[in-house]
Formats: sequence, C-alpha cells, structure tokens
Amino acid sequence: MDRSINDMKQQYRIPKIEEFVEGFVYEVYSEGFFEDSIEDFSGWYEYTIGGDCWRDKEDIEKMLINGKIRCKKNE
Repeated sequence: MDRSINDMKQQYRIPKIEEFVEGFVYEVYSEGFFEDSIEDFSGWYEYTIGGDCWRDKEDIEKMLINGKIRCKKNE
C-alpha cells in the first residue's frame, strides 16, 4: 500500500453524523469552485460546527455517504 495512503488511514477516520455538534472539527474534500469562493482549490478544507461551517445537516449527510468528509482520529 502507498505510504501516504497508509499514513492518512492512520491519522483520519470517517465520523458519524451524531458527532456533528457544536465545536466538532472535520475536513471536507472539495473539487474546487470559483476563484473567489471559500473552497477555490481542489483539496481538504477544515471546518468547525458552530464556527465557520456553512453546510447544513443534509449536505453533511450526503458528503459522508460520498466519502468526502473525514476527521482526525484523536478528535
């Protein structure tokens, strides 16, 4: 297995929807949007529920199903 993939699996996990409460920190994979948007480049973006998170629960559930959300294992 590729070392970087193995390292990622050791550092990250897929959270459960119940974990998305005030203060929960998670990352979203974005394909990138427009230059002036929040997620302007392809990659992982970190958000905090109740802080800078602009997605609703329905959006988060869809992204979980599609494997586009992760969180650090120690959180």
